[in-house]
Amino acid sequence: MLVSDRIGLFLATPWGDGAERVMVTLAGSMAERGHEVDLVLYQAESYAGAVPEGVRTINLNASGAMASIPGLTRYIRKARPRVMLSTVEQANIALLLAKQLSRSPVRIVVREANTTSLTLNATPGIKGTLHRRLMPVCYPWADAIVAVSEGVADDLSSTLHLPRAKVSVVYNPVALARLRAKAAVAVEHPWFVPGQPPVIVSSGRLSQQKDFPTLLRAFAKLRRYREAHLVILGEGVDREKLKLLTVELGVQDDVLMPGHIDNPHGYVARSALFVLSSIFEGLPNALIEALAVGTPVISTDCESGPREILQGGRYGKLVPVGDIDALYRAMLESLDDPESRQVSAEAIDRFDLDRAVDTYLQILLGSA
Repeated sequence: MLVSDRIGLFLATPWGDGAERVMVTLAGSMAERGHEVDLVLYQAESYAGAVPEGVRTINLNASGAMASIPGLTRYIRKARPRVMLSTVEQANIALLLAKQLSRSPVRIVVREANTTSLTLNATPGIKGTLHRRLMPVCYPWADAIVAVSEGVADDLSSTLHLPRAKVSVVYNPVALARLRAKAAVAVEHPWFVPGQPPVIVSSGRLSQQKDFPTLLRAFAKLRRYREAHLVILGEGVDREKLKLLTVELGVQDDVLMPGHIDNPHGYVARSALFVLSSIFEGLPNALIEALAVGTPVISTDCESGPREILQGGRYGKLVPVGDIDALYRAMLESLDDPESRQVSAEAIDRFDLDRAVDTYLQILLGSA
């Protein structure tokens, strides 16, 4: 089967989280460089308005990753892409299976964005069982594997018994000019009017992984000693539990959970602190983006990514996972010490967009 020079990027999750944003950014940057790029989506509706100019959208209209396999197989046979890239475990498994079914020479690169051993343990039910059984079988079929941090790469290699040399590390890119332009857009909320108490912001899926209960408890302790507001951007299954917890802690009037925000960067740029309270990560984009817009950060020292991003605490405070007192003290110290809130420009040099795109293209096109 002859192949074209087309690059396909497959996504089997809705628009909104860091992994999807990275893939769309990569698609747009590759198209700007003159490559034919397809964004192959299990459901295109949530991506309306997010697809960059010059990128073709392929809507598989499937209910999920595994249900996308027939459509993916047809796409590979018809479009004959030279290479395809996917991200997130279920999408990676589906794409690798589709290649086998298509009997195509298409090159497959899978991207791992989270700490595999912890993700597998945290994924319940049939989905978790399926991932645990299929990942060790399917991932060796990939022509190349990209991990978003050294920690993710080491864990993936160990967990799936893959040669470490097969896993390349590429940090998530930041389109700095675009990010700062979005950060300059005004936020219409009274908490962000000059003269108001400082705002602490966090973002992510409202799920167990992000451990927002620890953040809320640390914030409640902070509120005993000084005025402040907390904004948690994102949506997820734990929304009602978190709302009930704010009432239980007596901070419901000082906590805002506005759901998914198309442009979170204005909120982050106007906040006094960005806090990441996760139990585990891969390479959290939100932490990188907070640094990019000049907002001081505090993060749990979770596996994997925050320690790499913050260079062991050089660019922001690191606290133990789940430690309410340590998080409270770090927030209080940062709010009370203006010098500790200065963000160095060199903190984000490693996440340059052009550097990341160069490396991805080398891996995708088989020259690295």
